[in-house]
Amino acid sequence: MSKQSITTAKATAIKRILAFVYDLFLIIPLMMLAALIWLPFNNGVAIEPGNPLYPFMISTTAILTPILFYTYFWYKGGQTLGMRSWKLRIVNLSGTPLSSKQSATRAVLLILSLTLIAVGFNTAFALNFTVQAIIPLGLALISLFGMCQTFTKRRTSLVDLLTQTRIVQLPKVEKSKK
Repeated sequence: MSKQSITTAKATAIKRILAFVYDLFLIIPLMMLAALIWLPFNNGVAIEPGNPLYPFMISTTAILTPILFYTYFWYKGGQTLGMRSWKLRIVNLSGTPLSSKQSATRAVLLILSLTLIAVGFNTAFALNFTVQAIIPLGLALISLFGMCQTFTKRRTSLVDLLTQTRIVQLPKVEKSKK
């Protein structure tokens, strides 16, 4: 597979979303396993809101686990399993694999964007979309727009621009006849 074919192919937004949904089927069980690690610290009992360990458990399960997941897969091969299913790969603007710094930065920006979207819409919903909900709803919409592909010829998102990476569509591999 040539470097030119990888750097010129464009990944569509729908394939990026579908790959993310596939990845959720792996991330959610990993988050459950990460939550199990905290049980011995609470005498084998589930940690509920109000428990002093709750913020630490939430931060490791909901934030750190997906960041480590994406950083590992993007650095190792430029693809998560969901991306592999849809024949997508993350590369530098030059078409080379991501560095560890780019992988980690991209993962942190992705999880930060998702967190802002979730918190923003949740807060706006709790405030019944009144005037007080303008700021959280605005942050959520800005984060959502930043994750979406901008209307450029390169089909890049804000995360792509900040990390100088892009998601590309890999060419179809023709099966050889035996």
